[in-house]
Amino acid sequence: QNGAWTKFSQIGTAKSNVKSFTDTKVVSGVQYKYKVKAIKSKTGQTSSETAAFLYLAAPEVTAAKVTDGISVNWKASTGATEYVVYRSTYDAKKKKWSSFKKQTTTNATTTSYKDTTAKSGTKYKYCVKAKNGSAVSAYLVSNSVKK
Repeated sequence: QNGAWTKFSQIGTAKSNVKSFTDTKVVSGVQYKYKVKAIKSKTGQTSSETAAFLYLAAPEVTAAKVTDGISVNWKASTGATEYVVYRSTYDAKKKKWSSFKKQTTTNATTTSYKDTTAKSGTKYKYCVKAKNGSAVSAYLVSNSVKK
C-alpha cells in the first residue's frame, strides 16, 4: 500500500522433500514477495530466498456473433496494463480445435474486441490474458461461437 511493503508473515510450512507451494489467497493487481526459509533442524541454521511477483487474475471472457463479425468481451483484471486476445478455430473435418493464436493486444481500458476476420460457418473460441510488464495472467476460454 502506498509503495510500502508489509512485514513478512508465515503462510505455510512444508517438509524438506516438498519443492512448491500454492498461495490461494492472492488478490489481482497486488504484488507479493515470498520468502522461503530453509531450516536445518540439527544445527538450527537457516537460509532464505526472496522473490517478488505480481498476481493478475484471469479475465472472464464471452463471445457473441454480431452482424459484422464476433464480439469478444472480458472483465477487467485489476493491475493489468494491457490485454492479449487469442483465438482458436474448430476444424470440422478433423473434429479438433486449433491452438490459440494471438489476434491483438489492447490497452488496459479496453475490454472488448471485434473479430471481423471470422469466416461464416466456422466455430471460434477466444481467450484473453492480462499483462503488466513481465506478469501474465492465466486465461479462461470463452464459449464457442459459430460465425
